[in-house]
Amino acid sequence: MYSTYRNIRIVGVIIVLIIVLRVKKDDMVLASYGNVWINRIVLA
Repeated sequence: MYSTYRNIRIVGVIIVLIIVLRVKKDDMVLASYGNVWINRIVLA
């Protein structure tokens, strides 16, 4: 159960990173919002 949760968390981080990298050039506000979610997922 823990390993499954960890895998989901890793996938979530990767998805958020992709989103942040795609929007960073166009919208810094969305990029900042994505960084907040990365911190929440990593620190959770």
